[in-house]
Formats: sequence, C-alpha cells, structure tokens
Amino acid sequence: MQNARGRVAPAGRARLTPIGTRSKSQARRTIARGLLQPLAETPSMRSADRPLSPHLQVYRWQLTMTLSILHRATGLALGAGTILLVWWLVAGAAGPGPYSGVTHFLGSWIGLVLLFGWTASLAYHLCNGIRHLVWDTGHALDLRSTYVGGWTVVAAAAALTIVAWVVGLGGWVH
Repeated sequence: MQNARGRVAPAGRARLTPIGTRSKSQARRTIARGLLQPLAETPSMRSADRPLSPHLQVYRWQLTMTLSILHRATGLALGAGTILLVWWLVAGAAGPGPYSGVTHFLGSWIGLVLLFGWTASLAYHLCNGIRHLVWDTGHALDLRSTYVGGWTVVAAAAALTIVAWVVGLGGWVH
C-alpha cells in the first residue's frame, strides 16, 4: 500500500493514519483526545466475534432468495441432463442396439424421473431467464413486481412442464 508521499509501506503493517485524519500527528491528537481508537484496538475489527459473511440465520427466507438458488440449481441440472441427451444422441448414431438400450433406460421409472426433472429444470430456467431479461431492461425491479414475477415464473414453469409431458406422453402412447 502506498502512503501519501508515494512510498510503499512494509508488508504486514497497518495503515499509519486512520481514515478521517490527514497526518500521523493529527491521528495521535485525535486518539489522545479519545475521539478515535487506534486500528489495532478497534473492537469492530476483531474477526473472531463475527462471521465472515452473513449466514442464513441472519436473513429471513424469502421467495426471491429461493428462486435465485433454484435458478442456479436448475442450471446445474441442465448441465447434468445434457449428458443424458448426448448419451441418447450418440446411441442413436451408433445403431439400433445401443439406441434400444438407452430408450429402455429412459422408459424405466428412474429414466422418467430424470427426464421429468430435466424438463422442469429447462422450463424454470427458461422462464426465469426471461424474467432476468426483463430486469435487464430496468423494468419490474420494485419489490411487488419481483414477487409477482417470481410467482409467474413458478406457474409458467409448472404449466410448460405439464404441457410438455402431456404432449410427449400423448405421442408416446400412440
């Protein structure tokens, strides 16, 4: 760190003049009068008494927090689901034998659960991405609009997932 004269302070040394003072002598006078404590003795500087960052105990759980975490989680789920998609595509290119094995797995109960989760993740991530695009334009940033938009995203994602599965299963059964 450089001081006022452009000199670099030795490593490990604290700031010589506390913030709000212009010189060492002014800092000493201010400290002597009891108006300011030296940096090393400031109670608020002790890191052992406080967490490094706020934890969930500090915040009340909110819809916006949940949707933000869910957006990140669905992004991860889409990444994992892409592996499933690539497996299906490679099996289709490899021939009828490997393709039959993949479709058999995807038709099992665990395969259907994975596909449903991937579909729901895709729908939610898409809808929430559109909400973020609206925010990028500077609209719907007030508290009421964020909650209305959040519930709209949840409802739209659920509707898109249901429609996709009704259409998909309708075509699969026939």
